[in-house]
Amino acid sequence: MSVNIDYVPAREQGNGTKLDFDFTFKIFAASDLVVGKVLRSTDVETPMVLNVDYTVVINTVTEGGTVYYTSAPTTLQDSFIRRLMDITQEADIPTNNLFREVQIENAFDKGTMIDQQQQVEIDRSIKIGETVLIDPILPTPDPGKALLWNPTGDALINSTDNFNDIQTAAAASAAAAAVSEGNAAVSAAAAAVDAIDTAADAVDTAADAVQTAADRVQTGLDRVQTGLDRVQTGLDRVQTGLDAAATAADAVATAADAVATAADAVQTGLDAAAAAASEAAAANYAAALTATSTTSLLIAVASRTFTTQAGKQFAAGQFISAVSAANNANYMHGQVTSYSGTTLVVNVTDIGGSGTLADWNLSVSGSRGSAGASGSSSFIGLTDVPASFAGASLQAVRVNAGQTALEFYTPASAGVRGTFVDGDLTAGILTIIHSRALATPFTLLLVIADNAQKQIIPDEVTFLTNTITVDLTSYGTLTGTWGFYYI
Repeated sequence: MSVNIDYVPAREQGNGTKLDFDFTFKIFAASDLVVGKVLRSTDVETPMVLNVDYTVVINTVTEGGTVYYTSAPTTLQDSFIRRLMDITQEADIPTNNLFREVQIENAFDKGTMIDQQQQVEIDRSIKIGETVLIDPILPTPDPGKALLWNPTGDALINSTDNFNDIQTAAAASAAAAAVSEGNAAVSAAAAAVDAIDTAADAVDTAADAVQTAADRVQTGLDRVQTGLDRVQTGLDRVQTGLDAAATAADAVATAADAVATAADAVQTGLDAAAAAASEAAAANYAAALTATSTTSLLIAVASRTFTTQAGKQFAAGQFISAVSAANNANYMHGQVTSYSGTTLVVNVTDIGGSGTLADWNLSVSGSRGSAGASGSSSFIGLTDVPASFAGASLQAVRVNAGQTALEFYTPASAGVRGTFVDGDLTAGILTIIHSRALATPFTLLLVIADNAQKQIIPDEVTFLTNTITVDLTSYGTLTGTWGFYYI
């Protein structure tokens, strides 16, 4: 199955009762998902554990599947489902051996899924507009300096002044202001004392104003107390300024840590972008070797002109196969005469099938090998074989005792058929028990068919005295009922 749907993480609001939440992107196994419940008011996620907090059912026909929670997300929570593929390449392509389509397709699908996964991360990163021309290289780290744009606005540079010094100077300035205000309060107190002296002189010179002077003395004493209170307030503000300076120093240290963390995040983003670009280039090159065409053409050995997609890796002299999407028995094969824009001209030298078709799959191929010798169209038409099938129902064929011809014979024992499902496997291994009591060399023939009635090639088969072990690890979780036959 190809990857046909863009990857978008699935976030859906809970209602306190709903347990099943769908996702539409492709995965290979339940472990490819990361599932959590997000508190909507704060976006804080609580991770869920597979087979403890939730289970997964993967669609067998379309991409996607369903997550079933054991406890429904509340009305204050969202279900959050996303894909997290291991960035590995696990397909092992054998040399001079069978070429399994499912293994190759899964490898390409996984590469595309990783690209989509990385694209989501890139979309969430800080980016610069495509039309903005700047130097993205950060300057050499300089302790205490801040990052700022240069005078031309096309690169980041370190500040000339030390950011820590600026913060410290600001705190010191605040402390000095507080001290100045305290001094002003002291001056006010001194002025109050002068007023007291003036009042005392008035008492000596004006007996009749004694009471008035006494009142003024009391007023002066009150002002002295007020002055003393203001002095204390000034001292308190000085202490507050000193505390503010210490807090500012802590803030400077915290800001320096934040700058270092931001620099690490920028480097991580650049590394991720480079990896994604490399993956995309590989995928684009592979896609450039194939194309499609809806040009209606008669299957014939002749020059054929297809209207197809532009920008493909087709060149004059290359061999091209054009195969009907509806029936691969209908095909044309030949060399590229020319390819320009959306026009591809092929000199067809080899064909199969017949008719005028308009559903062509185009792909780069090799040259056709020489044809082999023709033979008989039926078994009994050969020489040195039985003359007819009469009386040979359910018999097998072997070389006769004189080693001069073929003959029919009744086999000593019939083959054994059986079925199995994914639950019959242990760590990807199927064990078949037989009663043949074989001795080395173990001579058995084994055939495995999947649930689509197609023969598959196991990773490894081991024949033992009374058992056969079949390694199906690379096929992952089996779908439906599979079958085996041995003889």
